[in-house]
Amino acid sequence: MAGKLSDKVDLESTEYQDARLQIGPEKWDAFMAKWQWLDTSLYTPHAAPAIVFMQHATHEDYLTVERARLYAALVSKLKKFKVYETNHALNAKARHDRIKFLHQPLHLGPIDWDAVAKVQPPQPKY
Repeated sequence: MAGKLSDKVDLESTEYQDARLQIGPEKWDAFMAKWQWLDTSLYTPHAAPAIVFMQHATHEDYLTVERARLYAALVSKLKKFKVYETNHALNAKARHDRIKFLHQPLHLGPIDWDAVAKVQPPQPKY
């Protein structure tokens, strides 16, 4: 549920450095400069007093757990970080944790956990 959070962190990865070279540093850098305001890392350090819940999968092509931890370090102090042994779509445990996380602050009524257990997200096609 938490995706790309820092252009700076991403640009330190081999995948992004290779993409930059393939596209061309001048073109890449111009694009990054134009859209810099979209870099989430400009805003996540100021998220508090909101609590940020970052959920990441272990089986991702580009977003490694190590990179996710670097993203988490950029988020304000009130944060929750959890890694799940699953693919990009996350899993039932992640959905359960997310619903529990949102339940109280959103003042939700009783949760039908049997209905939640029936939710099957589409599987990504890689």
